[in-house]
Amino acid sequence: METQDRYRPARRATIVRVALGAVAGLILTFLGFDSAPAQTPLNGGSVLDEDVVLIDPADLDAAVVDGDVFWLVLGDESLPLLLQPVDLRAPDLMLSRSGGPGTAMSSRARTFRGVVRGQPDSVVCLSIVGDAVRGHVRDERGWLFIEPLTPAEATQPHEHRIYNEGDIDPFLNEGCATTAAEHVSAALSRIAPDEDDPSAFGTAAAGEMRVVELAIDVDAEFEAIHGAGTTAYIESVINQVDAIYEADLNLSLEIVHINIWDDEPDPYTETDPGALLVEFRNYWNTNHGSIQRDTVHLFTGKDLDGSTIGIAYTGAVCFTSFAYGLSQEYPSSLMPLLVAHEIGHNLGASHDPSGSSPRYIMYPSLGASNLDEFSDTSIADVAAFVASTSCLAIQVTSGDGGGDGGGGGDSTPPAGGGGGGGGGPVDPVLIVVLLLAGIWSRRRCPADPSH
Repeated sequence: METQDRYRPARRATIVRVALGAVAGLILTFLGFDSAPAQTPLNGGSVLDEDVVLIDPADLDAAVVDGDVFWLVLGDESLPLLLQPVDLRAPDLMLSRSGGPGTAMSSRARTFRGVVRGQPDSVVCLSIVGDAVRGHVRDERGWLFIEPLTPAEATQPHEHRIYNEGDIDPFLNEGCATTAAEHVSAALSRIAPDEDDPSAFGTAAAGEMRVVELAIDVDAEFEAIHGAGTTAYIESVINQVDAIYEADLNLSLEIVHINIWDDEPDPYTETDPGALLVEFRNYWNTNHGSIQRDTVHLFTGKDLDGSTIGIAYTGAVCFTSFAYGLSQEYPSSLMPLLVAHEIGHNLGASHDPSGSSPRYIMYPSLGASNLDEFSDTSIADVAAFVASTSCLAIQVTSGDGGGDGGGGGDSTPPAGGGGGGGGGPVDPVLIVVLLLAGIWSRRRCPADPSH
């Protein structure tokens, strides 16, 4: 299945994952925002073949700090990587535990990005997570994914598995269902801002990078999987998502808050994806209205019902009461694509048509054949959505005089859960639509697990 030009270093050890089993297909069900969550079911992605190499994270860190080349040794071959630190943290990023008060994060971010020397079109995203390295290299030969071996698998320190896209076995089971939520989406589209009214749109000039302020919640099951490395692992995922967003969508992700539930009970009891999303939304709307953000994402370690491993409200950024999505833990290189997909829904992207080729990030199922790119249709959808909002700040770079205000949506939206920042007064019809949407979602996905 693999071609000769793909990465295949001389093997020091090989781990075959034939018995991992097929993961049920990830059927991303588009329900639209407007209280209509879009679900992501996974089509598998078991790694069938992988090689083991030694990577010392201290060497990576030292090379970046000193401005040197980091040589990624792959058996008989070495890749010269030129990397720079990338800080995804907001200056006032707060870390809270179990919903308590937040404290400033004092540790240094160890997320890096760069290129393979001599290949300016290549992309390298690496992060140090504890005593290990995670990330990927994409160059003229394709993908190279890097993950640490688990303690049970490793025979010596610093052992990492490497594999390419041809080593991932997708068990495809695609599907996309629509529901009554489409009617809510249609109603909202009818009361969208008037294109002839310039006050209804943001003020970013063409080419200006917008910033999406991202708050993150982590349930107790996810924390139990990653332990002390939970925060660093999440930053490694967002590092890869941010690289895609900057390249395709002209958007940058900035982490403004991380909450980690260390122990049970956390406030999330549902395993039905829709019900969990409603439970998550209700908890944050009730308890964290003061946290400025554009969207919130839950990393869950729960085994969600059915084949769905992700769900999000579509077109919800700037409507704070609905700007939510979640992703289930998935132990492979596909996790960043899953998170990119779900936040993509928040930013107005719908699913690409089922059966389309190639398969981009917003394809309604996820597997090894998905590209790390958004389709032209998704890019246009997100661009139109961003242009219709005013809550996303313009990225400030050295020498800039500042952004347009921006920041998160109003944390105290008008009655009906409309959220803030949409530009102009809230149409009373919108309030009615969102009220009906909330009633529909509660009937479909009750927050009370006893229902």
